[in-house]
Amino acid sequence: MKRGLLLCLCLALLGGSLAAAEGAEILHGYAGDHVWQKVQLGAYPYEEDGTRRPVVWRVLTVKDGYALLLTDRVLDVQQAVQVDSVEKSKKRHFTRFKTYPESYLYQWMQEEMLPSLCREQDFSDALKETENGKIFPLTTQDYLNPEYGFPATKRGTHEKPVDKSAWVRECEGTPWAKTHQLYDDWKGVGTLVVDTRTGCSPYWTTTMRRDDGKGMYLQIVGYDGHLSWGLYPRVNIGVRPALWLDLSRCAVTGGSGSDEEPLILEVAKK
Repeated sequence: MKRGLLLCLCLALLGGSLAAAEGAEILHGYAGDHVWQKVQLGAYPYEEDGTRRPVVWRVLTVKDGYALLLTDRVLDVQQAVQVDSVEKSKKRHFTRFKTYPESYLYQWMQEEMLPSLCREQDFSDALKETENGKIFPLTTQDYLNPEYGFPATKRGTHEKPVDKSAWVRECEGTPWAKTHQLYDDWKGVGTLVVDTRTGCSPYWTTTMRRDDGKGMYLQIVGYDGHLSWGLYPRVNIGVRPALWLDLSRCAVTGGSGSDEEPLILEVAKK
């Protein structure tokens, strides 16, 4: 009797480990109809008081054993550059950069945002190192890619009836992102610009515009999903990170991949 129970227990444990080991194979890219597979990985401040919650990501695509993940919410607020000084003339001085990796936003995402995401579960060494870092905003071309579920037009949805089921680039900020003030010496306020109709907020991409003498700009995704430009020192632009995750290091330990039950990912250490 005891031997039989022990055998059943061993088989159950073996089956569970096999399911977990093979679980990452069920991840897939955008399937159409504005539906993305959702996964849960890492944690970040979510509530206004900084209480941390698990982070939910969209699976945009799976390629060569890696999954491209994009957060389902705007997680934080940050400038692309830091203002060096403000003279009596009220001119704002900041260090210009020619490539995204030279920006303060790049540095902050690698050195502060990523360690925060990995605090409870360190998955940083399972991320692909790209030219824009291990964690990064997507590019304009990414946000124009129908294979990722985005429209090929730069226009937003402000002329359409509000229908959350059809939202594509529009993105809501977390309570933390909406209320967390950064660099309030810029305009006296650092909270996100939130559209009162949709509740969505703008966020950075990594795409730059050539300096026209009037200022330096990065492309941003507006509150209604349109693509426009934001000056580097703006304090009210959100951060919506993306990353490439090595699926050979991952196991799925729960969930169905839906909005209500995202797949729970566990990442094995090297």
